[in-house]
Amino acid sequence: MSDVDLVTEFEAFGYSIKADLVNKVQDLGTKYSLQPNLLCDSWVAFALQHGCVQEVTEEGLEKWESQLESTAKVRLLANHTPVSRSRAAPRTHDISRMIASDMDMDAAIIGTYASNEEDKKKLGKRMLEETTPTTPVSKARHISNGASHVRSPSSHDSTVASSTSLLPGTPGVKYSQRQNAGNVACVLNEEVIPSVWRGTGVSSSIGYYNADIAIKEPYKYMFQKASGKALAVVDRISAIGAAICHAHGLSDRQQPLSMPSEETAVYVGRIMCDGEGQLNAKSCLLDGPTKRNRGCTVKMDLPDSITCSLFPGQVVAVEGVNMYSGVLIPSNIYEGTLPPLPQKSNFSEFTMVMAAGPFTTSDNLEMEPLQQLMRIVVTERPDVLILCGPFVDLTHDLVKDGNLDVTFEDIFRDKVLSVLTECAKQTKTSIVMLPSLKDAHHQYPVYPQPPFQFTKPGFHMASDPSTLAINGLCVGITSTDVLFHLSARTMFRGAPGDRMATLVGHVLKQQSYYPLQPTFVRENQLNNTESDADHTGVNMDLSQQQGLELPVKPDILFLPSDLKPFAKVVSGCVCINPGRLTKMAVGGTYCKIAARHRPGVQQDLSTCIGVQIVHI
Repeated sequence: MSDVDLVTEFEAFGYSIKADLVNKVQDLGTKYSLQPNLLCDSWVAFALQHGCVQEVTEEGLEKWESQLESTAKVRLLANHTPVSRSRAAPRTHDISRMIASDMDMDAAIIGTYASNEEDKKKLGKRMLEETTPTTPVSKARHISNGASHVRSPSSHDSTVASSTSLLPGTPGVKYSQRQNAGNVACVLNEEVIPSVWRGTGVSSSIGYYNADIAIKEPYKYMFQKASGKALAVVDRISAIGAAICHAHGLSDRQQPLSMPSEETAVYVGRIMCDGEGQLNAKSCLLDGPTKRNRGCTVKMDLPDSITCSLFPGQVVAVEGVNMYSGVLIPSNIYEGTLPPLPQKSNFSEFTMVMAAGPFTTSDNLEMEPLQQLMRIVVTERPDVLILCGPFVDLTHDLVKDGNLDVTFEDIFRDKVLSVLTECAKQTKTSIVMLPSLKDAHHQYPVYPQPPFQFTKPGFHMASDPSTLAINGLCVGITSTDVLFHLSARTMFRGAPGDRMATLVGHVLKQQSYYPLQPTFVRENQLNNTESDADHTGVNMDLSQQQGLELPVKPDILFLPSDLKPFAKVVSGCVCINPGRLTKMAVGGTYCKIAARHRPGVQQDLSTCIGVQIVHI
């Protein structure tokens, strides 16, 4: 692995490696046979578990290496199968021997994550309780898909609390001790940014760009029929496929997948993986729409010379030869096409602040970062404030444990709404709020997600996702971390270039706020190694697929993510990841936007929007 690949992978997740430690990290990858992406995934999991700051340190590397070594031993023990030297009688399935073997394995795992004898005893006792015949473990919860929501503290089952609460961790720098408050992390179009941030004081115009497809009211979910889901998938493949062929002049060469041919032709379908693992060149399938292809799915044999980035659910047009053996050999892959441009209108100059939750640190629910952000809003008085959930984060330790004297709704009302309402009284700032699938107090844990069901003067409740018209500009927003999900599932062939720009390009070219199918599920969720409240999968209701559509190419696209914050222009769209307002016990980032006319400059809107990403 090269130094550049390694550093790029870590920087994509917001972690920097000291120059003198790069070689040591490379040595770990070589020692444990881990590619840069897998090595980075392992570090991110370790860092989040132990509360490490955004830098790879010598001390952190030592602890990480110890964990990698212990994990490697466990894997070796699991894969080792002793071979008898003589022909022995067939072994019976001795239950006691099997249990003893499993407990030996669990003991090795405990040794990996517990750093002292007391923690080992606690985890060992819990492991014994969970594997006794009187408390069988259901296999159903091993394949749960989506975010399980805890609706009230009393309804939380302590038996599924995450074992990470027993693990010692190194806390990060406390929020109150942060040294980088107000520092600018990223800038776009600096010449547009005002010397003094101040709103115009004029009332803002805010509404849905296309009210016909917006999710404005709650709807019944979990009522999807299999036929309805299949029809929604077929409609999407047909619509996006037709747009791709039209944009690239391929319509007259399109053939159904069910008709093999020795001639080069164009085939439309969605990318699928032939197994449950990561998509790769050997597991790539193309699934055609049912009406035209009779439900045909063919295997794709990707040549080494082709450059592409593919993920499950991606609708593509493939130019190649469809062999009679059921294998498609592509010579070119068209990965999507941009949505149409929004209706042109003269925008009004305005300033905007945007932040994404969590809005409190991991050690309390006092919402100190949110209060600090409101003090900034009162001082600078932006015209628009956009806040994306989670507001009451269901993955917060105190929320997961359920040891609270108040309900989640009370926390939202007393700690969040009260602060926002006071801010609205003191300013003319219009406040836009989007829920999140990780909001513990929201009643609809389904994507697309209906807006909060309350009204207040100066507040605008929007669904997740939403395409809004704000003062003449088209603004797209989603609270769901689609960038992280795509990053974990995308296969890059050839030089990917700017990784973040490629991922954002997928969102734009697939004309969907969430083009990934099947939806993202963490591997540790499938293996049941974390509590139900930690699940960050996406429960998608395909009957409301119109609410996921990106009807036009927005002027500004907000995609909050756990990945490194950025602001860049992609295909003429200003794309922004503002980061999170908090990251565990430390402060995070938010962004400021200024939309200003530039006299004497051709009115390319991407040059008229200035962005600053700032540390809280």
